[in-house]
Amino acid sequence: FLLKRAARYASMNVAVSDSVELRIIQLLGIRKKNIQVVSNGVPLPGKDALKSQRNRLRENMHPLVLVSVGRLVPLKGHRQLIFAMAQLVKYIPDINLYLVGGGELEQELKLLAIQQGVESHINFTGAVDNVSEFLGKAHIYVSTSHSEGMPVSILEAMAELLPVIASDIPGNCSVIKDHETGFLYELYNIADLVEKVRFVASNMNLSDTVVRQAREMVEKRYSVDLCRS
Repeated sequence: FLLKRAARYASMNVAVSDSVELRIIQLLGIRKKNIQVVSNGVPLPGKDALKSQRNRLRENMHPLVLVSVGRLVPLKGHRQLIFAMAQLVKYIPDINLYLVGGGELEQELKLLAIQQGVESHINFTGAVDNVSEFLGKAHIYVSTSHSEGMPVSILEAMAELLPVIASDIPGNCSVIKDHETGFLYELYNIADLVEKVRFVASNMNLSDTVVRQAREMVEKRYSVDLCRS
């Protein structure tokens, strides 16, 4: 009651994405004219250096490296990714995954990796300050979140010219158009997630087109300099 009252009498309400704006309208009954969308922004690494790095990674696809950045909490859905890895190793024996971030589920996820027989393929980094270093090692970025407002880690991966595979949820769909700026899989559908990873890994020419379009979108809409202005 207090939240609805405060929102209705506020001079302006701020949302970080179009999907969050819609949720505010639905949950709080606020008029669209009283909401301002102010997106999070990400820094843009230089394109020349990134292209050189991406070419290097393409020349050496073995092992295939996946990366996912986020707190190890239920909302981020990392269990899906571990179950997917248990299937992916059957098709891509030298696949590796970096789970970048720490959190309450770290020990539980490590145990799940052991139970699924993929502990040697999954690297738990804990909390780190150098996320870009791990993005630079990867061929594909994966997000398995159940819910997102504005998925900053996805924007960072796009800025680094990484193809992104993400769950088909409103927050992710605000920045990903399937097969145009990234690849979407059905949330909780492990088989679909596995198929998307295999598809992207075996279609790098299409992937290159997608990452260029994603990078251009970030430059036009989500660069940190643009969002500050």
